[in-house]
Amino acid sequence: MARGRGRGIPARGRGKVRDYYEGLPTDGEYKRVAHQRATQGNRKKWLIRLLIVLAIAGAVRLWGDDVMRMLGSEARQTGEDVKQVGNTIKEGRDRRSGADWVEGER
Repeated sequence: MARGRGRGIPARGRGKVRDYYEGLPTDGEYKRVAHQRATQGNRKKWLIRLLIVLAIAGAVRLWGDDVMRMLGSEARQTGEDVKQVGNTIKEGRDRRSGADWVEGER
């Protein structure tokens, strides 16, 4: 069996009575630090937003005309496709209903 140390030598860390509130920040210091963190976080958010807006503005400046031209051609092509589909639907409807049927033809 292991022998104990005896009562002559105190265990490490037990000789000092520590106050629970020792080392905790005061209310004023806590308020100051909390405010500092909040303002720093807000600054960081605004800086990120500003950088994103600047990046978008730079992209528009560099490629704006090309993008607008591409979007215009895509819109025209889509419009033509929609018209073609509409005409195909009308032709199919007329064929099924016999609207274009001429008597005597077979």
